[in-house]
Amino acid sequence: MTREYRCYQIDSFTKEKFSGNPAGVITNADRLTEMEMQKIARELNNSETAFIFPSLEDVYDVEVRFFTPTKEVPICGHATIAAHYARAVENSMGTVRIYQKTGAGILPVDIIKEKDDYRIVMTQGQIEFGDTLTGEILDKILSALNISYGDLLENYPVQIVS
Repeated sequence: MTREYRCYQIDSFTKEKFSGNPAGVITNADRLTEMEMQKIARELNNSETAFIFPSLEDVYDVEVRFFTPTKEVPICGHATIAAHYARAVENSMGTVRIYQKTGAGILPVDIIKEKDDYRIVMTQGQIEFGDTLTGEILDKILSALNISYGDLLENYPVQIVS
C-alpha cells in the first residue's frame, strides 16, 4: 500500500527565500515509524525536521516530534515555527492559539493571521539550570573554545541551561 506524505522545507524567521533558518516539515506523519522519521530527517538533511501527528488527548491539539539527521530531540524552535506555519497554510487557519505536545511538554503556539500570511509565536518551556561545570570538563570546554579561565566573567558559573 502506497502512503503519501506532505513534505516541506520552510525557512523560519524570514520572508525572503533561501535565507532564515530552514527546517523540514511533514504535516501528516501519522503511521510513520521512528525509523522512517529518522531516515526522512537524514534525507532532508536540515538541522531539524518536524513531524506532525494528530492529537490523541483533549489536552493538546497536535503532537510534534523533532529529528536531526542523527537523532530525535525534545524540541526545536525554528522547526516549531516552520511546522505551524505549514499547518496554517495547509488548513487556511485564522488567528488561533493551539497547544502542541513535544518532548519538552505541552506548550502553546499562537498562529496569527496577518493579511494573506501568518506569524507564528511559540512559548518556551520552563528554564532548567544544570550543574555548574568544573574541573576537567570545564578545562576541555575552554580548550575547545581556545579561551582561558581569565576570559570568563567573575561570579557567572559555566553550566548547561535549557
